[in-house]
Amino acid sequence: MNDHLKINDLATRKQQEPAVENPIDVARRKNDSFQPLDYRQLPGQGMNMTTDQLNTFFKNMRENNTHTNNMHNGYLIVHVPQNQTMSFNASSALFNEKVIFVVDGSMNTNSNFPRAGNDANTMIYVGPSGSLGNGFGSQGDFKGLIYVHEDNKNNWTFQWGTSRIDGAILAKGSGSLNWNNGNTVTISRNEDVLAPFGCFVTGGSGTPIDNGTVIITDDTKPITIEAAGIFFR
Repeated sequence: MNDHLKINDLATRKQQEPAVENPIDVARRKNDSFQPLDYRQLPGQGMNMTTDQLNTFFKNMRENNTHTNNMHNGYLIVHVPQNQTMSFNASSALFNEKVIFVVDGSMNTNSNFPRAGNDANTMIYVGPSGSLGNGFGSQGDFKGLIYVHEDNKNNWTFQWGTSRIDGAILAKGSGSLNWNNGNTVTISRNEDVLAPFGCFVTGGSGTPIDNGTVIITDDTKPITIEAAGIFFR
């Protein structure tokens, strides 16, 4: 056990890493009328959004019953196309919605990704060309799954506040993952959080994502791992 990282005892993981399919492709197979929501339809055309603006967008969406064709299993699917950039601004508000971001372009958070409330659940699917920029993270908690496609060659710099990541990170790309972090980040696998994304696993039908291999890429950062199922490559 690495005391510096505060890693609880983890048995060697021998299960095959799960392959997660692009949620847009899955949703289109299930619903001919489905179309992902282009990120530029979000507040500020998807640039420098605050959590308050996103909360208002989701509130209006529910009240007016809009964007129903952009939904899959109760999750709004937002697409960031190649050569496009989505970005966030700082906010102390909590985000309690269910959303899937499919990132083929860039998502720049500058450590300002919305802070998760108790009811939040987010999947960030980073395609082969996608990027989370330098400094992806939040000043609060994150609930959900961050998945990086195996053909993605970008390097990653994660920058979090004193945060809890409740769910899993599966970074299957060939780029390096650097935790540029001076704060303690607690990462805990949560089956309830992951279960809704099981329908995107190859051969899946709504069951929790299987365990995979745990590889720590940087042993100098104060990362706490509480349970198996957090994946770095």
